[in-house]
Amino acid sequence: ANQLLAAMNDHAAELDEIITAHLKGWTLSRVPRVSLVVLRLALAEMLYGDEQKPGVAINEAVELVKKYGAEDDYQFVNGLLGVVARERGETPEPQC
Repeated sequence: ANQLLAAMNDHAAELDEIITAHLKGWTLSRVPRVSLVVLRLALAEMLYGDEQKPGVAINEAVELVKKYGAEDDYQFVNGLLGVVARERGETPEPQC
């Protein structure tokens, strides 16, 4: 957990650039805070984590946003992370 948080903090600007590049008609400041933190954490796990399992990172992110975010925010998080995974040539597992 500490390694993942450190990666998220060390690469915050890069992670925000990735998120911003995938926002359509939105700015980073409009993304709900819970969703933004979860997106950063999931991207850090996908890009810098030891396991390199995007499907697991996406599933965990979706579950966190379902529990702590607004009602439909999980769909946004799932979609954005799925696009990033596919762009990187990874095939995310189907999400709930």
